Amino acid sequence: MRVNKTPCRFCGEVEGVRKHGSGKSTKIQRYYCTHCAKTFQAKYIYNIIQPDVSSSDVVNKTRYSSTNSVNSSTMMNN
Repeated sequence: MRVNKTPCRFCGEVEGVRKHGSGKSTKIQRYYCTHCAKTFQAKYIYNIIQPDVSSSDVVNKTRYSSTNSVNSSTMMNN
């Protein structure tokens, strides 16, 4: 029997992580952390849905700054 050594993406714990089914469309294994009570995937195939990626904000601010003649560095600081 193989022991799961996937660390939690949120709290970093290894011991309390257990399997929690699979994703609906991707069929990738999901995990549940008993320490922080959150579910996650070990590998994300769509980069935009990673918990720490906020590229939609960056894209929206860049588009706004280019269409409204605002310096993009001003937009990124907000």
